[in-house]
Amino acid sequence: MIFACMDYCLCIDCSYLLAYEKVCASRVKGLLAALELIDNIRWGDYQGYCDALDAVERRRQIDSRVHSVSNLPLWDEGEKNMSVRTIRRNRSGLSVLHRSLLLLWGRTHLATRLCAALPAILLCLFTAMSLSYADDPSAGHKIPVIFDTDIGDDIDDTWALAMLLRCPELDVKLVLGDHNKPQYRAKLIAKMLEVAGRSDIPVGIGFGSEITSYPNRLEDWIVDYDLARYPGTVHRDGVQAIIDTIMSSPEPVTLICVGPAPNIAAALKREPRIADNARFVGMYGNVRPGFQGHQEIVQEYNVVDNIDACRKALSAAWDIVITPLDTCGVVQLKGKKYARVRDSDDPLAQAVIANYRLWSAHFKGTDGREDLSESRSSILFDTVAVYLAFNEALCEMEVLPITISDDGKTIVEPAGKKMRVATKWKDLDGFEDLLVERLLNDK
Repeated sequence: MIFACMDYCLCIDCSYLLAYEKVCASRVKGLLAALELIDNIRWGDYQGYCDALDAVERRRQIDSRVHSVSNLPLWDEGEKNMSVRTIRRNRSGLSVLHRSLLLLWGRTHLATRLCAALPAILLCLFTAMSLSYADDPSAGHKIPVIFDTDIGDDIDDTWALAMLLRCPELDVKLVLGDHNKPQYRAKLIAKMLEVAGRSDIPVGIGFGSEITSYPNRLEDWIVDYDLARYPGTVHRDGVQAIIDTIMSSPEPVTLICVGPAPNIAAALKREPRIADNARFVGMYGNVRPGFQGHQEIVQEYNVVDNIDACRKALSAAWDIVITPLDTCGVVQLKGKKYARVRDSDDPLAQAVIANYRLWSAHFKGTDGREDLSESRSSILFDTVAVYLAFNEALCEMEVLPITISDDGKTIVEPAGKKMRVATKWKDLDGFEDLLVERLLNDK
């Protein structure tokens, strides 16, 4: 709990407050309004504070509105009918929905108004304590997520999907293939879900055609797999499944996107309002020189392959978190860490390694490449995006304004869309350990 007396207000950070619409049905005399969730609060054990200029602008807007708000009943008609804007977010480290309520009082008789608000304060304290779940995320609220992937091209998507399915912080609502080859990708997803025992998760068939100019490197793993036999739901229109999942969710959905984003661009075109009830976490771009020794920032595949779709995804009105090559481009399991996954008898880990061996065999001897599947992983770019969907503590995060140039580079410039960017690792070894633990389902 954080109580901060300001010129007009008392700020209460109710970090573990869930479903306040149900808990706080009674009206509290003396409250003028619950105006909006503020960003510059501390999320969990790590986050720092959001952009100071934004906070100053919000304070200015609040000050300009305080005298025009009449005696509104708190949570009386629900969020949609209140003359306020309430943003709900799931942030790092904790798998609960953080709520922060800004309660406004007039300049005078502050003590009297605080006494009148005491029931609300006590209710927030009681709720926060009763809903705390210590360090066990499986006992708390899970973050609803959609995973949009170009699985079947680079192998890191397969590792990322396996990690996703082993994260107790995440409630996977939909997995769908993106960037053409819809049947091929849907089969890979469905079979992986079956191996993991997660056929409760719907599969979406994504946007595009079954192009053949680019090899289906994992085809042998699904050669006898019939998508029609998948025990769960298969959405033939994956784009509409994205829209329906987000629009029907009682809380914001996190979109984890790890490939070129035509599905996302198409969903935004059909229903722009999805940005109001979702946040976007993805693997995109390169923001600082120095990656693999390059003196300038480099083009990254997910961006340059479909610049228009990526621009739409990275300029939409949702909150955005990305891992660029600066952080995701250095993740590789070697030595004992890789051997633990390679030699595991866990069915999901075995499926990952089987796919990796198929993928690696395609490159053996090409341009002098060797088969690395017995000694180390490939670069596991997409696994970092999965991690950032529920935690950021192992990365150094910066708020950067990003635009996409005509040649597909992610440029930091003032006119860009502000987003949270994982620019450096604080503990890369710690992330690799976490990745292995999740893949092997170690408790």
